[in-house]
Amino acid sequence: MATTQTLMQDLAAIGGSDHTALMMDSFIVAANGFTAYGQYRQALRQLHSLLGGVKRLEWELRRKELDAREAREIQNARSQIDVEEAEWDATMLREKITSKTRELEHFATLAHRLREALGVDVTDPEQQKAAEEAHWVDLYKRDAAMALLCNGSIHLGLLRDISALPPKMRSKIMTAIAPDNLQATQSWLGQYDATSLLEAPVGSGTDR
Repeated sequence: MATTQTLMQDLAAIGGSDHTALMMDSFIVAANGFTAYGQYRQALRQLHSLLGGVKRLEWELRRKELDAREAREIQNARSQIDVEEAEWDATMLREKITSKTRELEHFATLAHRLREALGVDVTDPEQQKAAEEAHWVDLYKRDAAMALLCNGSIHLGLLRDISALPPKMRSKIMTAIAPDNLQATQSWLGQYDATSLLEAPVGSGTDR
């Protein structure tokens, strides 16, 4: 029978209590973002969140290390418990920092790849607007095609969202899911490979 230590080593090997590379690529970035623009935005949001999260964990680790030093100086039975508790907490925080730093570096790599794949200067208002509009058109084409494929109809909430879009965007979506075009749209959806955008080597495009 495996020891507890061996089981914890297995846990670390499969990503610990956090996300594996497959989960980050497929379920966080590709599924939520879908298009190059959407995936880039999702990767940047994850990166922003992790930058703050790792910094807060580092501050907490410093507090625990200080707690251990201060408790060690008191030297009584209760302080010994405080030392052990603070050292255990510090060990757990170091593991968490290592895991979250791994995630941060992975999302940073994805963000660089997606920035290259997108080929758009998002700081330019016109380019950003065009990329965002194209993103939402493709996203709602996907959702509507999937709804028709699975249920034979589009639910009210999805139609309400589509109806709230500007007429030009709404027309593109409704044309794509019209009876004459639905098969082609579903074929497009079946062949669409969102994760391929995550595999492009960094530096393959123009440096902006």
